[in-house]
Parts: sequence; C-alpha cells; structure tokens
Amino acid sequence: MTDLWELISQKLHAIVDRALNARSLALYDGYLRDVEAYVDQVEDSAARMYAGAEANKRRLTQYEAEIVSMDARVDELILAGDEDAARMLQADLDAKRELAATTRAQIANQEADYRRLLAGRQESKERLELMRGERPAVESLMAAIRAGQLVESIELTLGGLAQLGRESAVSEIAAGIQRRLYEAEARWQMAAASLEVDRASVEAEKVQVEDQLAERMKRLGLDEGDAPE
Repeated sequence: MTDLWELISQKLHAIVDRALNARSLALYDGYLRDVEAYVDQVEDSAARMYAGAEANKRRLTQYEAEIVSMDARVDELILAGDEDAARMLQADLDAKRELAATTRAQIANQEADYRRLLAGRQESKERLELMRGERPAVESLMAAIRAGQLVESIELTLGGLAQLGRESAVSEIAAGIQRRLYEAEARWQMAAASLEVDRASVEAEKVQVEDQLAERMKRLGLDEGDAPE
C-alpha cells in the first residue's frame, strides 16, 4: 500500500503535466484508477485496525479484572502467612501488569494508526473528487493541443500554458486548473500538520499510562526492579 500511496501522492499538477506532455488522457485516467484502488485498500486496512483495537480493549478489560483479583489475593496470602504462594502470585501479577501495559500501548498505536488511515482515506477521496472534476478541463487542453492551436515552442505543462496570456482561452483554463490544484495541496498540508500534533498527543498519553503504572507499583511497595519494563 505504501508504494501505491507514493504513486498517487505526487503533486497534482505534475500528474496533469505528464498527461499534457504525452498528449494522453489515458495517463490521467490511470491516475484516477490508482486513487480508487488506494481508497479501497485504506478502507480495508482501517477496518482491520479498528477491529484490532476493539479486540485489545476487550482483552485489557479482562486483564484489569484479573489484576484486581490477583492483587487482593496476594494480600490474603501474606496475611495467611503463605509467603511462598504470595511470592509466586506476585510474579504472576507483575507479568499480568506488564501484559496490560503492553496492550495499552498497542491500543494507543492502533488508534493513532486508525486516525492516520482515516485522514489518508479522506485526502485520497478529495484527490479523486478534485481530479475527476478537473478532467473535462484537462480534456479541453488536450483537444487544443491535438487541434494544433498551440505552437511547438510552448511548454506543454500547466505553467507553460498559463503563460500564454489572458486573452487566450487555453491560458485561462490552464491557470484555473493550476490554481485549484495548488489550493487543494495547501489544504492537505495543513491537515497533515494537524495530524502530527495529534500523534504527539498520543505519545503524551502513553507516557501518562507508564507514570500511572509506576505509581501503582510504588503503592504496592514493589521495588523498581519488579516493575514491568
């Protein structure tokens, strides 16, 4: 999926430029098919990631209930004077706490990945909608090129065609496409920056979880060496 994302996440004006240079609308349509395929893949991956996170949440609920029960049982064994059994159960309790901590971290990662997948799906859908909407304009440029309305010295790119002058209909079409594509890419860059902030928030939550676990170990009177790593 990464390779496909690298393919479809190229600058939109570069996709149009290649189609114009090749005088081939088929290249443009191929890009649309790639984006459609990527959206389908992302939706499948997001569904699996969500299901995995929910499964881990159920496991974590079970682990936490077992931890409470085991914690109380350790106290009972100590009060009963059965230190050997208490020591063995304490080791099991530490292992269960470590498993719970690992599961919490997995859930945090899965939820962060799920949000990133949703963001990628949204951008891909917007790309698809935008490029589908621009197809008639690109087709018009192709028709002008095939009709020989452009001299050979003109660079067959959006930038080159936009410089033909305001009096040129082709120039207006090219400039309009170029402007809309740049505006869309700027919007997606801002969304990506927001996603990075969200990722930092997830990391902060993971640190908080570890601090809570350490505090619990201290309350139980366990040494740092006994705490889950």
